[in-house]
Amino acid sequence: MLWRTQRVLPRTHMLLRVEADGWPWLADVGFGGMGPLLPLRLEAGTAQPQFAWRYRLMQQDDTWRLQTGAQTWEDLYEFTLHPQTPADYDMANYYVSTHPDSRFVQGLVAQRLAPEQRLILIGDQLTEDRGHAVTSRRLDGRAELAAALIDGIGLPAADVGVLLDTLAARGQA
Repeated sequence: MLWRTQRVLPRTHMLLRVEADGWPWLADVGFGGMGPLLPLRLEAGTAQPQFAWRYRLMQQDDTWRLQTGAQTWEDLYEFTLHPQTPADYDMANYYVSTHPDSRFVQGLVAQRLAPEQRLILIGDQLTEDRGHAVTSRRLDGRAELAAALIDGIGLPAADVGVLLDTLAARGQA
């Protein structure tokens, strides 16, 4: 994992290599805010547009790197094509869902990705990325946070109440 980090993070992300139409593809729709929405052709050095965003894969020896960018390229993550089994992911999944250093347990992270817009909510910071324009604002209080989760992200209102109560009990909202 490389996206917006100052250090190399453990390998905790799963992606798939698939064959379709006679080509190998990278299928990864679970990376989140900056990740691709569609499969990418597993081909080094070629810019691959997806709606308002661009991606490319770079290869050095057996290591691949996924990048995104408009004028410049930013690294998202590295991977190899070495086979993995479900057991390889058990410890990583446990870490990201339970360890205090995991960003997924340190507070609220919610996203909604679509071809025309990416909404990314981290804590009380809501970012809207439309490819050509990115805006960000701090949400003020529980009512704005609930509205962003329900109206923007698309969570059911009943779940949002429970989520906000849980975060408040942890001192995170």
